Amino acid sequence: MNLVQAKQYIKQCSESLDAVRKKFSFDEQKVLDQAYLVVCFGSTQVELRELSPECLSQDHQEVLVNSSSKNWLVRLVRRKAWIQKQIESLQKDLVSVNRQLTNANENWIFLRDFTLELRFTQLDFGLIQKLKRSPIADREKTDMSRASIRIILKPIS
Repeated sequence: MNLVQAKQYIKQCSESLDAVRKKFSFDEQKVLDQAYLVVCFGSTQVELRELSPECLSQDHQEVLVNSSSKNWLVRLVRRKAWIQKQIESLQKDLVSVNRQLTNANENWIFLRDFTLELRFTQLDFGLIQKLKRSPIADREKTDMSRASIRIILKPIS
């Protein structure tokens, strides 16, 4: 029986159990409410939540029929585990790098010469001309013509 067929069989049995459960007394139903299904393969028991390809190949290989499918599944799960270890290692490295970046001494980081420019989401040409004439505009670097909307800032001394 393949896994799809097994899950269908388990579902049918579970539905049948639910239907029969209603025929018992209230106290008996409470006991049944605490019961749970287990798939038994001889002496090996597998809970329903473990009935996935990954869990079976990881924790219960003995219940799988020896086949190329089983071999493929086992290799795939091992590959996933290896990838997860690589990710964990990379995450640790990333934490370390982030810590170093956070603690980087900004006194050791040098920038090329730059200007600070004021940008507008709405154009008000009158306001732009007033700002160009204000003390915050660097008049040596700001084009003072009406055609230019570029304002280069400087600190007010």
